[in-house]
Amino acid sequence: GADRLLTNAGTEKENKPGEDAFAQCTAISRDGKQVAYAWFEEKLGGRYELWVLCLNGDSKPRRVFGDPNVGFLEPRDWSPDGKWIAANLQDNSGKMSIGLIGTEDGSVRWAKSGADYTEFGPGAFSSDGQYLVYTQSKGGGSSRASIISADGRSEVPLTLGAASAESPIWTPDGSRIVFLSDRSGAPDLW
Repeated sequence: GADRLLTNAGTEKENKPGEDAFAQCTAISRDGKQVAYAWFEEKLGGRYELWVLCLNGDSKPRRVFGDPNVGFLEPRDWSPDGKWIAANLQDNSGKMSIGLIGTEDGSVRWAKSGADYTEFGPGAFSSDGQYLVYTQSKGGGSSRASIISADGRSEVPLTLGAASAESPIWTPDGSRIVFLSDRSGAPDLW
């Protein structure tokens, strides 16, 4: 029941432009021992980096990924083996992608790349780490859910049509996917 401050280096100074730094968007590892988070720092040119912090023991965060060509990123999920973090990334031209970032070396495996202004919703690994489920929308329209192999080589749609699909996640046994949809006229779980 106790609160624990995990980062304390953030600043947000309205009267001092160019000095903002803060944590945003988190993903907790499957074993509950680490948290990945996006760290924004204006001094880095106003871009985000991926950092990981151990929740048990050493509380010193480590930088896992930072690329001057990637302005924004959101960690979404850890692979079951803890070796990869699925993240939404946006390059400086506005192109969105889903990448798997190596937790040890910061290498990136690109799973999916979209056209300009394509938005990717939360991605989640299957229980065996072989697949990701995610949503994609263009220009604020309805979103569709799809399943893509972790290597990005195969993809199948999970939902079709004009109805939205949001926040898909796998059931623990990997046999089903639960998501929000307005296909019945109101947001419901499917």
